[in-house]
Order: sequence, then structure tokens, then C-alpha cells
Amino acid sequence: MATAGAIGESDGMRTLQAMLLLAVLATSACQAPAPEPTGLQTFGSMREVMRNGQMDGRVALREFVGRQTIGVGALANLTGEITMLDGEVLVSTVQDGVAVVRLARPDDQATLLVAKDVAEWHKFEIGTCPSYAALEQRIAQLLRARGRDLTKPTPVRITGDANRLQVHVINGACPIARPDGPKPWRYDGPADNVKLVGFYVEDAAGQLTHHNHSSHLHAVSDQAMGHLDEVSLTHAIVSLPAEH
Repeated sequence: MATAGAIGESDGMRTLQAMLLLAVLATSACQAPAPEPTGLQTFGSMREVMRNGQMDGRVALREFVGRQTIGVGALANLTGEITMLDGEVLVSTVQDGVAVVRLARPDDQATLLVAKDVAEWHKFEIGTCPSYAALEQRIAQLLRARGRDLTKPTPVRITGDANRLQVHVINGACPIARPDGPKPWRYDGPADNVKLVGFYVEDAAGQLTHHNHSSHLHAVSDQAMGHLDEVSLTHAIVSLPAEH
């Protein structure tokens, strides 16, 4: 039979072991890496940047390299366009009157950015879209058919061949707010194997979209990369996040 002293020592040992276990678990929890953000991330707004001239850097682009991020935006001081897809962060700038595309540098920052991690996509063939407006209508139809709230930003990807692709690359100033400032570089012509990436959202003019559109899209092709102004597509395929 155990003595009272032995029982007390046993209880004390169990209490000590429990305290040590809790301390180890707490330490492990503190040391566990924080999960990468997967929700919508926005930095700046169209109105702040384009109208109010608040063009300082808000987030480092290196934070998004290697992730499954869809993103569009503009560099600090409006010195170029940002496009994120397929684990890459691409930057398009104007140098000596020519648009140059490169990977983001460690010191690159965005003054305007909308981004979201998307792990899986569902594809929908939509055929021919003769205009940007027609493309937005088809995207809205797909979202409504799936019960989506069109006032909440949804990442989209579109592929196809363009009979006509119009894009611009901003060059240090908003041409609307500063018509006498540096002019954007522009492309207007055909393009094969076009990728359009960005976000569809209604009632967000001045925040995430320009006033004449319900989407903020960038184009990537061999001919040009930049902010989408107009497009006429054939063999178009729209991809939406699988959770949608």
C-alpha cells in the first residue's frame, strides 16, 4: 500500500509533467509559421491614387512571389503596371518610349494593388466576344448563374486570341488627372494567346475599377502587357475560382 507521502509525490510529479507539456505546446504554437493570406487584399484605391495623387508605395511585391496569386495594380509613383499570375509578379514599365516587361525586383512596391490567392479554377468556354463590354456581360452571366454577389470582387482569368487588343502602360502620371504629364505607352493591334487577369466587381468605380467598367483587367501577350482598355476575342475561355 502506498503511503500518503508517496501519493503526494506522485500527484506532484503528474502536475509538474502537465505543466511542462502545456509549456511545450504553447511554445510550439508561438513558433508555428503564420499561414499565408488567402483572402482578398487591397492596397490603395483608384480615387486615392489617380485623383488625389497619393502614389507612395503601400506593399512590397516580393511578398507575392511564388504564390498562387491573381493580382493587378500599379507601381509606386505610377511608374508601371503590375500583373500577377502563375506564381510570377510581372512589371511593365516605359523606357525610352518603349514598354519593357520584367519580373518584380525586391525593392518594387505597389501604390495600387488588388490580389487574391486562388488554388483551383473552373473553366467556361464562351467563344467570341467582340468587345470589352460584351466580355463583362458574359462574366456577369456566369457569376449570376452560380449565385454570386456581383458587388464582391471575384478573380477572373480569360484566355483567347485577340483580333484587337488595346492596352496602356502608365508612365508616372494619371493622364486624366495630369493631361500635361508623361504619356502612357499604348498598344492597339492583334495579339495571339492573350491572357487577361484581374477582378470583376460592380458598384466599385473609383475604388477597384474605372468609372466605365465593372472589372479591372490586365493583359499579357507576346505583343504587349498592361492595363486593358479594349479587346475583341475569339476562342475565349473564362476561368473562375473553384470556390465560386
